[in-house]
Amino acid sequence: MYSRSLIPTVSVALFLMALASSCTFDVSNALFEDRDGDGVTPNSGDCDDANPAAVYVTTDRDCDGFTEYDDCDDRDPSSTTTAEDGDCDGVVTADDCDDSDASLLAVGGDRDCDGVLTADDCADDDAALLAVGDDRDCDGVPTVEDCDDGDAALLAVGDDQDCDGVLTADDCDDGDAALLAVGDDRDCDGVLSADDCDDTDASLPAE
Repeated sequence: MYSRSLIPTVSVALFLMALASSCTFDVSNALFEDRDGDGVTPNSGDCDDANPAAVYVTTDRDCDGFTEYDDCDDRDPSSTTTAEDGDCDGVVTADDCDDSDASLLAVGGDRDCDGVLTADDCADDDAALLAVGDDRDCDGVPTVEDCDDGDAALLAVGDDQDCDGVLTADDCDDGDAALLAVGDDRDCDGVLSADDCDDTDASLPAE
């Protein structure tokens, strides 16, 4: 004959067993149920069983619906995909200067697509012109080759060795800034044509 005092204990134990059995059954059903109808259950590796686009965890780590082969960053669900961003620089193809080169910028930030941001470019409509950091006077001559990079009127050293503002081909002596341009001093005697007795004869003095 059973003791009356054991009845509550047995009842509680039976209740807990039934509850545990019920929980296990529900969880088991959830793991094997395919709620989004994509043919993959959570048990077989579905990232999100409420989203039919979400695929296997093994090939889609961020569960954004794109496999690691199509995803620019399979650890970031907000990253672009290779189909819309070939160089995976975060700029979609339609807005990218060159979608095969991640070093080139978006058209919105670099209109001439020369790799220099609009704010730093001498002229962002002309890819031939340099960045302000490399050409302060924006005359198209890099600082290291410019006679005076603060004056766009002065030329490159390669075209004007004495940096007097006269091209080598037009200068009496491109190694001497004191000597004039041939156009102003035909005999290159240092006297302007207007002041020279004979500007074709360097031996004749000024008037």
